[in-house]
Amino acid sequence: MQNQYLDLIHTFANGWTAKINVNRNVNEADLLLVYLFGTVDKTTGLGLGASPYNADTERDQISYSAQLTGAYSLLDREHEFTLGVIESRQDFDSRTRARSNVAPVGNFFEWDGSYPQPDWGASATAVDTTVDQTGYYAATRLSLTDDLKVIIGGRVADWEQSGVSYGAAANYGDSGVVVPYAGVLYDLTENHRVYASYTEIFKPQNNQDANLNYLDPIVGESREVGIKSRFFNDALHTNVAYFIALQDNLAQTDGHCPMVRRSSPTGKRKGRRARALKSKWWGESPPAGMSA
Repeated sequence: MQNQYLDLIHTFANGWTAKINVNRNVNEADLLLVYLFGTVDKTTGLGLGASPYNADTERDQISYSAQLTGAYSLLDREHEFTLGVIESRQDFDSRTRARSNVAPVGNFFEWDGSYPQPDWGASATAVDTTVDQTGYYAATRLSLTDDLKVIIGGRVADWEQSGVSYGAAANYGDSGVVVPYAGVLYDLTENHRVYASYTEIFKPQNNQDANLNYLDPIVGESREVGIKSRFFNDALHTNVAYFIALQDNLAQTDGHCPMVRRSSPTGKRKGRRARALKSKWWGESPPAGMSA
């Protein structure tokens, strides 16, 4: 694994700040695995098939980002503004080996975890893809009163994938997808703040269906309400929140396709709703005798 990065930060005379980041990650792997698939017979322990896998992979990703942040005055109050762009390219290459003389799994209840290697053939390209993503975003935090803040923002996303994956063309993409965001914050006291937020979801994915077609990006929306608190002169911070997320196009595992990351034969799952109550606590031990 290799990682190189560069960060440049400049503060202007008016207090605005510009940040530029360049980050590159290279991951290489030599994989020797065996996938088991099927259904185990409760009586005989038979029913599983084996799919040995031998591959050399390389993932090379480079990203660039630029951001400008600062304060501005409007209607006799000071507000905050952020403007930025993120661009990335990911090249993925996987070379796999054909196999023959694959040994049976046998009785799974008697399996000790070992498995003999098959006869491996020559290496050939299985996946050779490039993914380009660009995002432009802007947001403002409006200070309506000393206690009430409103955040409004959005992102415009472009993404494109090209290449070949397991013999099928992998050319997909979307352009000009708008992803809005809005939030409200209210300070109940100096140490307690309630908030609510809403955002839409757009997330490209590399899962495939049973016909090797790439699934559409995950789309949906997320809502969250919560309260953030501080105790013991900021020694302890807490966040308790309830959120609801609705997502379409989520992949489901197809047990008959062990060698490729795929979804169910129907391609995607629509209307998955998730609800959760989460609590987060962090900080440091307060001095003895200190109270909230």
